[in-house]
Amino acid sequence: RLSAAALALLGPLGCIAVGLYRFYSSPMIFGYDPFVGYFSGTLYDTVLSYDSLLTYRVGTAASLGAFLSLLSLLERTESSWGLAFRRPLSSGGLLLCACFSFASLTLTLSGVSLGHFHTRESIARNLGGLLEGSRCDVVYARSLARKDVRRLHAECEAHNVQLEQWWGAPGPDKITVFLFEDAEQKSKLMGAAGTNIAKPWRAEVYIQGVGFPHKVLGHELMHVIAGSSGRGPFRVGADLGGALPNPGLIEGVAVAGAPKEDDLSSAEWARAMKEQGLLPPLNRLFGLSFLAENSSMAYTVSGAFVGYIHRRLGREAVRARY
Repeated sequence: RLSAAALALLGPLGCIAVGLYRFYSSPMIFGYDPFVGYFSGTLYDTVLSYDSLLTYRVGTAASLGAFLSLLSLLERTESSWGLAFRRPLSSGGLLLCACFSFASLTLTLSGVSLGHFHTRESIARNLGGLLEGSRCDVVYARSLARKDVRRLHAECEAHNVQLEQWWGAPGPDKITVFLFEDAEQKSKLMGAAGTNIAKPWRAEVYIQGVGFPHKVLGHELMHVIAGSSGRGPFRVGADLGGALPNPGLIEGVAVAGAPKEDDLSSAEWARAMKEQGLLPPLNRLFGLSFLAENSSMAYTVSGAFVGYIHRRLGREAVRARY
C-alpha cells in the first residue's frame, strides 16, 4: 500500500517537475498538464487562450488508454513485484495497448507544432527575424516593419548603458529581446498575453509593440540588469537565501531604475496618492502581500520608495538589499 501511494504521487509530482524545468529552461511560462489542464503562468492576464487544450487532452486520453490496456494484460502474483503478464496474452489487449501508446507518443513528440510547449529555438523559428547588436539582440516577428525594429534595437542598446549607470554594476554581456507582433502571438508562443515579462536568469525580455519610446522595455531590461546582484536560481531580490522572492523589491527596482516614460514620476504619483489618502502601507508592499494590492498602485509606490532610497543612501544600498 505504501509503495502504491508513493507511485501514485510520482505522477503529479513528476508533471510538476517537468513544468518547472520548462519554465526555467525556456522562455515559456504557460503549461499544459494532465492533472491541471492549462496553466497560464501569469496573475495579471484575465483573457486566457488555451486553443491547444483539446489536442492535449486527446493525448492525455491516449496515455490513459495505454496505461489501462497495459493493466488489463497483468494479473496479481506472489512474485516480488506482485504482478506478471497473463498467460496467454490477449492479442486484442496487446493491439489496443500498442495503438494507444502510438497515439500518445505521436502527440507528445508533436508537442511543439501543436502548441503544447515551446523552446527558445522554436519561438525564434516562429518569429523569424533577428537583429544583433553589441549589447542587445532582438528576435522579432517577421511581420513587423524593419525600421521599427531597428529603432527599438537602438533604444535597447542605449537603455543598457543608462540602466547600468543607475544600478552601479554591469549586467549580462548580451540581453535578448523577444519582440512579438501582438498579445495573441505572444500568448501562443510563450504564455504571457497582456503581460510583458523578463527572465533575469536567462538574460531575456519578452514584449510586444514597437511604439517609441517603448513603455515597458526599460522596465524589463532593468529586471535583467538587476539580476547581476540577484539571489537564488531566478536571480531576483529575495529573502531566505534567494528562496522567497520579494515582489515589491523586484518591481520597485524596475520602476525606479527604468527611464521616465510618463508625464509624472513614480514619486509624484505616490505624493498624489498620499494627499488623497490612497497610499498603501509600505509593509504590505515589500513581501508576498504585494500581490494582493492593486497592481498599478503597488508598482508605483514601491518604485517611489526604492527611488527615494537610491537618492538618499545611494545605489550601493539598493544593490546590497537586492
